[in-house]
Amino acid sequence: MALRKSWNGPVFLDVNLRAPWWQADEVLGWIAGADWLKLNDEELDLLLPGEQSIDNKMHLLQQQYRLNGVVVTRGGQGVLALDPVGDLSSIAPSGNIAVVDTVDAGDAFAAVLLLGIAESWPLALTLKRAQDFASALVGQRGATVADPRFYQGFIEAWS
Repeated sequence: MALRKSWNGPVFLDVNLRAPWWQADEVLGWIAGADWLKLNDEELDLLLPGEQSIDNKMHLLQQQYRLNGVVVTRGGQGVLALDPVGDLSSIAPSGNIAVVDTVDAGDAFAAVLLLGIAESWPLALTLKRAQDFASALVGQRGATVADPRFYQGFIEAWS
């Protein structure tokens, strides 16, 4: 809490629920202290079980916890995101991705999402860039790529 009190920027929470190491009340308490929330569709269902649609659950979280944004990743189906006014955006990966290794694809997506928030990119552009980066990463073996040329095209395109 001391870190939160001394921090002036937005707080980004990337939920990673791994049984048996989490409790719903504790996670919901962390969400209450966040500005932006990222989770996958399975984690959303664990936190808010029931027959509601994904976008209804997202709106509920955004309203209940006064979140600036809610981002739900859905694997090969892409991403849904709510912006600060509650407008829903979505993006899906192109259909021709050669998947080699999905390790840390969500973290790669989150890293670009954080960059977009920090740089005040429009949400649709941020989602596109994050999806493109994560899609490129899953075509590689491992969580990072040793060859800096892999990253150079992204750096140049986003500058």
